[in-house]
Amino acid sequence: MTRIIAFTGLASALLLAPTAGWAHDGAAGGSGFAAGLAHPLTGIDHAFLLIAVGVWAALRGGNAPWAAPAAFVAAMAAGGLAGMAGLGLPGMELVLALSAVLVGGLALGAASRAPRAACLAVFAGFAAIHGLAHGAEMPLAAAPAAFAGGFLAASAALMGVGIGIGRAARPRAGRASAAA
Repeated sequence: MTRIIAFTGLASALLLAPTAGWAHDGAAGGSGFAAGLAHPLTGIDHAFLLIAVGVWAALRGGNAPWAAPAAFVAAMAAGGLAGMAGLGLPGMELVLALSAVLVGGLALGAASRAPRAACLAVFAGFAAIHGLAHGAEMPLAAAPAAFAGGFLAASAALMGVGIGIGRAARPRAGRASAAA
């Protein structure tokens, strides 16, 4: 019950946050690897979503701590290429914010019940949408590959943080069975 209350509070704060707190405000904030590395850390939508994917992966166990981040990063890279080509979605900021709430719900509420393949498909879909936003704002004239490398590395690191949190939060019985 405490996890549900905490998640609801975080989700509400995310949806009520001013747009200045969103990572995809239309300006990449620079170019190159350092700017790409900083980008996922500049908005609550990114941090919450990426950490939630990591938490889900850790709670799910098995090969999920490797499969979820790999699927997410691959889908985000593909979405980034599509965004660079000019594709986008209307109301993308709202979709991005909702993606964090939905993924957070999967991570905190349904980690053991929802089918693994369905969760990975949802994560990949939202990752592609995040990639679209990254690609659309990626500086095309100055080091787009370096920028992409930075944001993919930071995204993977944030999922790693989530995996650490999820592993620490797992019940002792879950840790013992995962180690066996």
